[in-house]
Amino acid sequence: MTAASRVPGLFTNPSRAHEGRRTLLQTAARAAGYHLELALPDGTYPDVLRLHVRHGGLFIGEAKHTERPSDVRSVDRLAHYLDWLVELRPPGAVSVLAVAHPPRWRVAWRDRLNWLLGQGTKAERGARSSDVTSLTTVTFMLFADSV
Repeated sequence: MTAASRVPGLFTNPSRAHEGRRTLLQTAARAAGYHLELALPDGTYPDVLRLHVRHGGLFIGEAKHTERPSDVRSVDRLAHYLDWLVELRPPGAVSVLAVAHPPRWRVAWRDRLNWLLGQGTKAERGARSSDVTSLTTVTFMLFADSV
């Protein structure tokens, strides 16, 4: 079952590339200590949503294959998830918002996440990107009191 299929009224057929990126984000979250899978308080499910049980931070990840940084619905969803990430992060916790996408959209996704930051939410630093494979880049923001 995909994350999207758990949202009432939303039916999707994600591609293998999307699911591969979702798996990559799940693996990264677990490796960083975000082990507990959950849903947001309003019942929405990002592709990856995990809680770090020691410090209470969240890892929210979205896998993109066809959705571009200019896609209004995709950006609206990210803004919604970002609002929850900031609201739910306890003092001292480290939270992460990450988007896995094709490398050709690296600059555009970084610009879009930085634009979301300018809408009132503050991350520890601006969005950063890392090429994970030749087919996938992860653009992410860290939210922490200090690093």
